[in-house]
Amino acid sequence: AGDADRHTWIRRVSLDLTGLPASAEEVVAFAHDTSDDAYAKVVDRLLASPTYGERWARHWLDLTGYADMIGTSNNVFAEHAWRYRDYLIQAFNQDKPFDHFIKEQLAGDLMPASSPEQRASQLIATGFLMVGDLEIVNPDKVKMETDHIDTQLIKIGGAFLGMTMGCARCHDHKFDPVGLEDYYGMAGMLRSSPSSGKMVGYGVWSTIRSVPLPESPTQLAERQKVEAEHAAKLAAMKADQAKLTEENKAIVAKLAALGKSTQAKPSATIDKSAPVATTPTPKPSPEHEALTKRRDEIAALLKTKGSEIQHAEFFKSKAPKAFAMQDDAKPADMPIYVRGNPYATGAIVPRGALRVASWDKFPAIPAGQSGRLQLAEWIADRRNPLTARVTVNRLWQKLFGEGLVRSVDYFGERGERPSHPELLDHLATRFMADGWSQKRFLRGLVLSR
Repeated sequence: AGDADRHTWIRRVSLDLTGLPASAEEVVAFAHDTSDDAYAKVVDRLLASPTYGERWARHWLDLTGYADMIGTSNNVFAEHAWRYRDYLIQAFNQDKPFDHFIKEQLAGDLMPASSPEQRASQLIATGFLMVGDLEIVNPDKVKMETDHIDTQLIKIGGAFLGMTMGCARCHDHKFDPVGLEDYYGMAGMLRSSPSSGKMVGYGVWSTIRSVPLPESPTQLAERQKVEAEHAAKLAAMKADQAKLTEENKAIVAKLAALGKSTQAKPSATIDKSAPVATTPTPKPSPEHEALTKRRDEIAALLKTKGSEIQHAEFFKSKAPKAFAMQDDAKPADMPIYVRGNPYATGAIVPRGALRVASWDKFPAIPAGQSGRLQLAEWIADRRNPLTARVTVNRLWQKLFGEGLVRSVDYFGERGERPSHPELLDHLATRFMADGWSQKRFLRGLVLSR
């Protein structure tokens, strides 16, 4: 293929890197830029744009199953999910090294942090394992937990390893060298970090785990200021509600008194032989009409005010929280569930990783920890044969429409063979050598022929 003309090229690169077309002014400026680095200046400007992070966060959100609702069968707002979305945008804009990006999403809560801000960011990152299509209304809590773990393992396998892990929930994988022991070795880590729990007093309902986020002294002072302002507004709303309620009581009493005063007086003896005349309905007095109108206005105001107060009560605490992972008090290995049934348990499997992709024995898990940190380090290790290849192949596909391996989320036996295996290896090696920098990698691709 020959070189694209300048208008076509800047349109392509703008859409690929930011999701937005180049403006008319940008097209004209590029067309008249005859310098040797004209193309590089466009790419560097796009990579530095905030819209770069928004564009590439969307690609990643597709892998997580992100939504602002919990599950698909119930209308439940995922009130803290937005924090994970914003974490992703920031991570891509800051060009967080991809190996570190992996570790934070799988085990950020177990990583050291040097500040409250870093600690909060790492907790939010584990939202990777929390967001998605999770069922939280199920009377069978054991099955619900098993399904949640299955969703998490499928996500880990597809996003990082290009492997279909879910097949091994019930049996050894039919095509790939993934056994039950691999599945339940990883599942034990997730079971040791429960992602949901039953809501007391809400029947069959459960909720996604949310944890408080640490705050710096400045953040705490700012939050307390906002909460105080919110409390004052709430108090004023309640005072207005009480005032309207009292006014309504007074109006109802007045209307009742007017009704008594306008009742028909005792009539004289009726001559039954005389024709019956229609008695006209007395017209309400102007005072009665005015009171009735005001009563109806107050009813509408009270209805609106009640909804506003309910909403304000729900959000009165501004303490930051996030959907995040935390290890259970007693992490443990997990038994195999025969045919995926949590009520039919088999042999207990030591926690570990995918054996076929391992280069050594899985490292020992510290006492009291789930093993997620060791799993994250195994996935992000340069010796892992899958992670870097899966990542660069997916990035290639987002730019050029097809991956070097066309089945971008599946590198298994039934997936496509790489069209250029040496190129895939070269790109994966270069990606790691360049510090797992996605911006640097994309820059190299879009400036190449």
